[in-house]
Amino acid sequence: TTEAYIALQKELLDIFGRHWDMSEWSIKMNPRARLDLYDKKCQKLTSRIPWELFCQQYVDDDSVLIAISSTACFTPKIIYDMEPTVILLEKLFDNDTNRGVSGYFESVKGIYKDKSKVFIPESIEELQEIVHEIQL
Repeated sequence: TTEAYIALQKELLDIFGRHWDMSEWSIKMNPRARLDLYDKKCQKLTSRIPWELFCQQYVDDDSVLIAISSTACFTPKIIYDMEPTVILLEKLFDNDTNRGVSGYFESVKGIYKDKSKVFIPESIEELQEIVHEIQL
């Protein structure tokens, strides 16, 4: 349900907020997003710059990109050969059962030289461990 989906998103944001200073991270909203679930302390990226150009200027190997399910997280690697940390949350949502994209993401992980920088957690507990280990 939509309520469960929103509750899970808020829980994930709380996890990130407990481990990382919100002033250190930004959220790039999907242009079709209608809900604003994010704390006012968190910077929202509203630039109309295409993601590919944004990556060139603002993303580097020390960046952490997080998405529920987005191949855009691999743009820095594919276009610029950068290897930011990527966390894909697909398995935490019911999406994967219907879409079956986690296998695809596992294979895309193979383009990284340092495969330890791509995470696809299977539980909230695993995500908490990952976030705890990553330094921003």
